[in-house]
Amino acid sequence: MDEQYSNAQGLGYAVADDSRTAGVHNSLLLKGGKWGKFSGVLTIILGGLSCVGIITIPLGIFQIFAGKNLLAASERLEELAERKSAMAENEFYKEFCQFTKNFGIYYIIAIASTVLMFIIGIALSAFIFSMVLGNEVYNFYQY
Repeated sequence: MDEQYSNAQGLGYAVADDSRTAGVHNSLLLKGGKWGKFSGVLTIILGGLSCVGIITIPLGIFQIFAGKNLLAASERLEELAERKSAMAENEFYKEFCQFTKNFGIYYIIAIASTVLMFIIGIALSAFIFSMVLGNEVYNFYQY
């Protein structure tokens, strides 16, 4: 077992069934689960606050779903630390993949919204600028 452990250590990972790494592995899983719950609750709260604005409702909805998936993934992570079951591990990966998918959609919508708001801001600024200066903007190239 020591040879297998040293080979695994050289590759950057540890063997899961080794008694020397089991305690460390479980504590990392428990820490990840606790921070995952904290982050999931904050994500849900921020998603709810984002739903207050009319424009930000789509962002808030995806934040709420992502927070729900992160809470479920962190529960599976803690379950995995308590008892090593393949079902808990599969459920963790399923929920975590759904979490990353929801946040990916969130980022796509956020980027598209930002670009749209930037374009609207430039158009509105040009309109206000032309209103202030009157026809001088349109006749600028005639001189």
